[in-house]
Amino acid sequence: MKNLKTFFWNINRTFLVLLVLSISMLTVTRSYSQWISVYPTTSPNLLWNTKFVNNTTGYAAGNYGTLIKTTDAGLSWFALSSGTDEDLYFIFIQNENSIFIGGSTGKLIKSTNGGQSWDNIPTGTSSYISAVYFIDNTTGYIAGESGLIKKSTDGGSTWDSLYGGTTNDLNSIEFINPNTGFIVGESALIIKTTDAGQSWVEKYSDVYDLYAVQFPDNNTGYAIGERLYKTTNSGENWTEINTYPVNSYISSIYFMSTTEGFTATDEGEIIRTTNGGGSWSIVQPDGLQSLNSITFPTSSTGYATGEGGLMLRSTNGGINWSDLSGGIHNNLRSVSFINQNTGFIVASNGVIYKTTNEGSAWVPKDSGAINFMYDVNFPVADTGYVCAQAGKIFRSIDGGETWTEFASGSSLPLTGIAFINSETGYTVGWSGNMYKTTNAGVNWSPVNSGTSVTISSITFADQNTGYYCGASGVVGKTTNSGNTWQLLTTGSGTQLQDIEFSDPSNGMAVGSGGTVLKTTNGGLNWESISSGSPQQLNDISLPNSTTGYAVNTRGGIYKTTNGGLNWFAQTSPSTEWLYSVHFTDSEHGIAVGDDGTILKTTNGGTTFLSPISTTIPSEFSLLQNYPNPFNPSTKIRFDLSSNIDGNIKLAVYDITGREIALLLNSKLSPGSYEYTFDGSGFSSGVYFYKLESENFVETKRMVLVK
Repeated sequence: MKNLKTFFWNINRTFLVLLVLSISMLTVTRSYSQWISVYPTTSPNLLWNTKFVNNTTGYAAGNYGTLIKTTDAGLSWFALSSGTDEDLYFIFIQNENSIFIGGSTGKLIKSTNGGQSWDNIPTGTSSYISAVYFIDNTTGYIAGESGLIKKSTDGGSTWDSLYGGTTNDLNSIEFINPNTGFIVGESALIIKTTDAGQSWVEKYSDVYDLYAVQFPDNNTGYAIGERLYKTTNSGENWTEINTYPVNSYISSIYFMSTTEGFTATDEGEIIRTTNGGGSWSIVQPDGLQSLNSITFPTSSTGYATGEGGLMLRSTNGGINWSDLSGGIHNNLRSVSFINQNTGFIVASNGVIYKTTNEGSAWVPKDSGAINFMYDVNFPVADTGYVCAQAGKIFRSIDGGETWTEFASGSSLPLTGIAFINSETGYTVGWSGNMYKTTNAGVNWSPVNSGTSVTISSITFADQNTGYYCGASGVVGKTTNSGNTWQLLTTGSGTQLQDIEFSDPSNGMAVGSGGTVLKTTNGGLNWESISSGSPQQLNDISLPNSTTGYAVNTRGGIYKTTNGGLNWFAQTSPSTEWLYSVHFTDSEHGIAVGDDGTILKTTNGGTTFLSPISTTIPSEFSLLQNYPNPFNPSTKIRFDLSSNIDGNIKLAVYDITGREIALLLNSKLSPGSYEYTFDGSGFSSGVYFYKLESENFVETKRMVLVK
């Protein structure tokens, strides 16, 4: 066995195909792409290293460029775009903003803004980098494959090679002062420098590989791997510790003091000593997955990460460990946001999830129920309601932290809930059931809905005007705050799943077979619109009068930018049944569905915009699309010079000059870009596409031929 990374590659090779498939869905997010899967906890990929900035903020890195971050002490994790598909092995944190990560094929990336963006740092090597260590803001070292040692004296911008006297693979670096440092690696090699890396002296070697080294003080150090070694004289001499209780490979070590420390193993064990390695106790028995990293940001809180995104946490000094990597696996039925940051998801098993960071991470809240939940609504920031199976209503008055159950008077499922103010609300469900509360959900009384079929959704456009929809194409309307309801004629007999209005007059209902019904006069007349979806549309969100989104039963997401007249499919990373979608504005949205699926967009689902050159053009330009004519897709290229101010807008117009598709409306860096426009939702004809900024406008003609 050459090194730990080779070892774990071998034991995980049977899972390679599944991991590659998982990552193939993630890599689209690196090209300004649209909808991304939100991992509620960790990641499906092997994690090599975990480091924390403080007691709440930490990072974990792993295979295929996997990079995740927590800001709530590990309770939830959200994916970061590392900008690479290379395996990432080691994290070094200089401060809360400056972070380095080393990886395969000489990859070294750096963030200067707390992980929001990452820059690729040239290292001049294609060997893997398994260790990164900075003494201060300017002086740092990297080590890795085949004796690789390099040093930077300018904060990591440039790297000079050092000679360590070995071609062994090197796995870990530790410095005890600016001049004195240690590197360990293959064949139990331990080398030491006392002149800031200019020369290295071998202090120990054997037949066993070493994976990490740590010095809790200047004299006492530990080196671990296939064996465990200790020094008490600043690394001059090393002695094997024979009291270690297992034969597993030791993959990581963390000592809080010279006496108390922990190790993690390839068998998933966590082992503790309180007397400097004199004796050891197994605090976490062997598990199904290997552990690669262990760290303690505080004396009480520790984390261990490993294979398959495994994430363990202790909050009592390492005595007990809990698994944080389970993720959300139940079916998610409804999502709703109070504002852009705070939102809620209800699930099929009575769990309610809350986010406070725009949907990047979700934390479960105990509702005290096991009922299948259908819908969630927050009329005000602190007060929210959930309707569920068996006629149950749940209310929170503390922003979703705790929930209380109330009886609606029904034993049948309640599928929709909406409030017109903090006190007055309605819930609907099977057999045309409708109930009303006027005292903030404490009591509910039946209301005549005017139908006996299942009502699937209810919404209010204002205090007085409300609508519901359901089976057999039924649509009901009230103009007196829900006191009485009248049935409307839609001309459709299809199952309607959801109804939304952007104002009292303009609204849409969606349902089976991709049905979209549109009204512009408060439901007096309805027009059937082709959505392009062959599957049932389950939910619709209308952030404004022109923009809408709908989701279907095969992970499909459809968008309109002209009030529902035309719809086009967006690229979705999921094929799961999507039940609900919610947008806080035209660009920020969340869609949820089966098996814990959570999809997020921050740019209105814009797809297929890819930077094609890092060279900054000398001027703005919009190029002719190709191919042209086209069917069904074509590529639109444009150049942005350094003189950029404000948003860049790219839109498509029909022959009358009416905007039919807003492709892009956001800030972009200078460069050359290519957008793939999908015209499958539009009819044959002449169209125009226009690129706009504050100081540039250009329009070109294209032809769609079907």
